[in-house]
Amino acid sequence: MDTLFTLLSVGRWLQGRTAEKFWDVCEDHREFDLNEGTEASAGGAGLGAGTHREREGDVRPGLYPLDVNARHRLATARIKIGDIEEGKVDALSYFASNLC
Repeated sequence: MDTLFTLLSVGRWLQGRTAEKFWDVCEDHREFDLNEGTEASAGGAGLGAGTHREREGDVRPGLYPLDVNARHRLATARIKIGDIEEGKVDALSYFASNLC
């Protein structure tokens, strides 16, 4: 989890958003989800979208871009800790950006 925290905090720092600590309470990394309101699927729809389901009172996706290399590292870290679904979201986004 330290790796995930570091990747997400550095991403915020690089974007000049270090004061936005409220993202730390989210179990996923919705601040970097690119497509609001959609879910990732193996069919290609919703690439870059989070796997979370919004509930009332949830923090909405931030729609902030994330560097391709950082997204790759985030996917790897998520998969290594067993968070396969979130890892897939980032992996699909990473491969989509490299195939275009």
